[in-house]
Amino acid sequence: MSEPIPILGSDRLSPRSGGLPAGDDSVPATRAEHAKAHPQGLRETKTLLARDLVRNIDDNAEEMATTSARLFGSDAAREAMLAFLSRKK
Repeated sequence: MSEPIPILGSDRLSPRSGGLPAGDDSVPATRAEHAKAHPQGLRETKTLLARDLVRNIDDNAEEMATTSARLFGSDAAREAMLAFLSRKK
């Protein structure tokens, strides 16, 4: 079994769960580069990169709300949320 790959913070990405292939060191390398950055630069870059996403959400808010309600109201979503909420902490 492959070792999980550490990524930002304490999150872990396992190749067995559809993550990166074993031996792919791009995530740790990118994380190391991000650790060198100033928080202001990271914050402003995130804002710039998210701009189109936010605009798309705003422009299509009604359609996205309808889709979200349909998906989160499904039996599968309710089952997943119940499992999440009843897990041991």
